[in-house]
Amino acid sequence: MEATLSIKDFLSSTSSRREALKRKIFGESEKAPRDILMAVVEKTAAEVSAGTMGPRRAMEDLIDIHGQYANFCQRFGIKQGLDSSGNIKYRCIDNHATSGVNEAATRTQKILMSNIASIMLLIIRYEAVFRERGLLGPQW
Repeated sequence: MEATLSIKDFLSSTSSRREALKRKIFGESEKAPRDILMAVVEKTAAEVSAGTMGPRRAMEDLIDIHGQYANFCQRFGIKQGLDSSGNIKYRCIDNHATSGVNEAATRTQKILMSNIASIMLLIIRYEAVFRERGLLGPQW
């Protein structure tokens, strides 16, 4: 699938896209439920502590580090079911659709999804193998 935004247009619109994204994020954060906002803050802080995400920085510092074409994406939260204790689970979504990345990227591979029949045949086969090896008992 071909990109719908050229690299030239992607790079030339970096600054204006950053500003538009910042306005969008601030506007949506005023309307978002507080529990979801706090979950995003807590989950992001946990990622920073774990080293899977860098620390918070001012946009100017990020541009100094990554250059004038630094690109950002929106992060928001969703409620996603309940955990084993019955508490609401929250999930963070990094929405690259808001940054222009999706439009500027060309997809070079297509992953084919198996149909449900293939998945069920695979499960049945693994169940038989596990039973043969004594890895599944009568409780299954």
